[in-house]
Amino acid sequence: MNPTILLPAVLGAALASSAQSVSGGPGGFANPMTQPDQLVGSASNSGGTAAAETLPNCATGLTYAISPTSAFGCIAGPTVLSSQFSTTDQLAAATGISQQPFATTYTLPANLFIASRVIRLTFVFGLTTSSSPATTRFRLYVGGATGTVIYDSTAFAPSASLNGRSAIFTCTITGTAAAGASEPIITGCLGVGNPVTAWTIANTVAPNQSIATNTAEAITATMTYGATTSGNTSNLWSMLVEQLN
Repeated sequence: MNPTILLPAVLGAALASSAQSVSGGPGGFANPMTQPDQLVGSASNSGGTAAAETLPNCATGLTYAISPTSAFGCIAGPTVLSSQFSTTDQLAAATGISQQPFATTYTLPANLFIASRVIRLTFVFGLTTSSSPATTRFRLYVGGATGTVIYDSTAFAPSASLNGRSAIFTCTITGTAAAGASEPIITGCLGVGNPVTAWTIANTVAPNQSIATNTAEAITATMTYGATTSGNTSNLWSMLVEQLN
């Protein structure tokens, strides 16, 4: 029999097979993505939504994602929830001594945190100081600038006359329970030393803070200067948010 005739017939049979099984011989094997909220766009989930508090078990090596809305379901490995950069997101001591939020932010979706779910945040910050620098205090919040603080450097004095300095600041946030109105998360943050003077990297906030994980929560970074002076600025150059599992 001509093999060129058989090949289209085999391909046609494979395409006509059920979405719930894959032919790999006489018996085939079950498709692991059989739950309604894994089959986005299916009759049981035509809107493409998912309930994170009842996550299905994904196949080995896959991560269940609920964000962005176009990518609900099981995905391969970690996923980027947000990647942003800015050349203009700058705060200045000349503005005053009140706490100032950076404009670059990301809102974590409701129900994202479950037990052992890990989110990683990575920032690139820049710092410029005058010959007489003001003290600087960096804080990171979940829930906006009036929400729950998860990192606080306390006020520290940077070196004088720094120009164009930058540093990486990264955090992991781990969920500890199903989504709820006040559930503990565990946070760990680390900064890379500034080329001239080290950023304060010791967190003064306990790592276990409770937040509402069943509502959307904005990640917000702020800076507070100790004096109203010119020539002292800080930039948030980029922000990366990753869901690791």
